[in-house]
Amino acid sequence: MKYLEDTVGSKVGTQISVDISIAGTSGKMRCIIDNLVVKADGSFTIADAKSSINRDLSQLSASDLAKSATTKNQKAFYEALANGSVTQVMPVGKRAENFFADGGRTGIPNSGIIVNKSIDFYVNDSAVNGYKIFKKTLDL
Repeated sequence: MKYLEDTVGSKVGTQISVDISIAGTSGKMRCIIDNLVVKADGSFTIADAKSSINRDLSQLSASDLAKSATTKNQKAFYEALANGSVTQVMPVGKRAENFFADGGRTGIPNSGIIVNKSIDFYVNDSAVNGYKIFKKTLDL
């Protein structure tokens, strides 16, 4: 997390559970966001961490990572973000409560949060003399 906070210059919430409401569906879908990055305008960006000791993930595109290295719920969430059908993203659970009570925030917003339509994947290459971290952005 320190690496990511230093890289993005912002507070980062890790392993934040969110309940997602999608137009045309009933109920909510739960998704765990690896890293939730606070932007200057109060919105949030998802930073999804992917790593492998056997595969050089830096060779994959952000689109390939979204298709092959995400959970079923992440795929559905990212697709709904892309097509504009997300109606609410509501952080839930203790980690979310702690994150939203930190840094001058007053708690989880009653109306949920605004998540930007891009996903930043942070991936590693294959270890030769240590790993290098690469950022791949998927614009939705």
